[in-house]
Amino acid sequence: MKYRLLIIVCLLATPSQAVAQEPYVLSSPVQNLATLVTGLFGPRGLVVDSEATLPGEQPHSAHFNNDFQGNFGKFSTALVSQFVIVPLPSPGSGFTYQFDPTLGVFERTTQSLGPLLAERAETIGARRVSFGFTSQRFTFDTVEGLDLRQVSAVFTHDNAQLLGGRQDVVTTVNSIEATVGQFTTFVTVGVTDRFDVSVAVPLVTNSLKVVSTATIRRLGTTNALTHFFRLSNGDIGNTRVFSAVGSASGLGDLTVRLKASVHRKEATAAAIGLDVRVPTGDQMNLLGSGAPGVQPFAIFSTTFQKVSPHVNASYQWNGSSVLAGNPATGE
Repeated sequence: MKYRLLIIVCLLATPSQAVAQEPYVLSSPVQNLATLVTGLFGPRGLVVDSEATLPGEQPHSAHFNNDFQGNFGKFSTALVSQFVIVPLPSPGSGFTYQFDPTLGVFERTTQSLGPLLAERAETIGARRVSFGFTSQRFTFDTVEGLDLRQVSAVFTHDNAQLLGGRQDVVTTVNSIEATVGQFTTFVTVGVTDRFDVSVAVPLVTNSLKVVSTATIRRLGTTNALTHFFRLSNGDIGNTRVFSAVGSASGLGDLTVRLKASVHRKEATAAAIGLDVRVPTGDQMNLLGSGAPGVQPFAIFSTTFQKVSPHVNASYQWNGSSVLAGNPATGE
């Protein structure tokens, strides 16, 4: 019988709401991590103070809107995608041993430790159970080539085509800090000598922080009271810093893997399989994708002396999700 080291760590993790922190200013409360970036200035856009009045002495509330709420949502989708679809380590990595009763010792039955993020073709054998766990942590510096420490966005005034004071703009420089921690427990059962069933249970911890420095640019006015920021001490200024910080932890998306060996010789092996992702994670707090996924795959493994390459080929199909805002897609 083969044995593997069994280490199970159980964590109690619950989602937590994102919160705003002082001394920075946040115009609207943060409800969840999925909308923290686009909701930084609230659904009405960036609102600045003004002592100018409209015709009829009506108060003037200056609203500035931009791609941050519109086209900038595409950037937010890209960031969210990186959060919820991090690489899942292989449940098949590790050495296996078999007891030799004639010698009274355990002998290693696998030639290599196996790949960490890919899969190997070998199965664990009938009536055998394998347990394992992995821990990984990711920090993001860029998303699709965009430096997260300096993301620029320009806010334009409502009805800017009317010119005059509506030509003023607000420029922002945004810094985004994003981290993801994932602790995954694996259980693999050998149904037959050539067929395995595995379950991966991830526990995810996310953290997201956005700091935005906004500056009023007077392109259509010279009077400082037309558009300004009211500072905490009562003075007026052209610059204000907005910030939002949030974190969440809990169960991620479960993955069930079916793998069958279709070829096995002394130095080579081939297998086919299927991964099924179950959307058990809280999508609005970026703990899960919010959509089911299916990934068929094929594996070829071989051994050349002390080198054991593994070739994996797969196709990922994802269901629709509110995080991506599009119908089912394949990758």
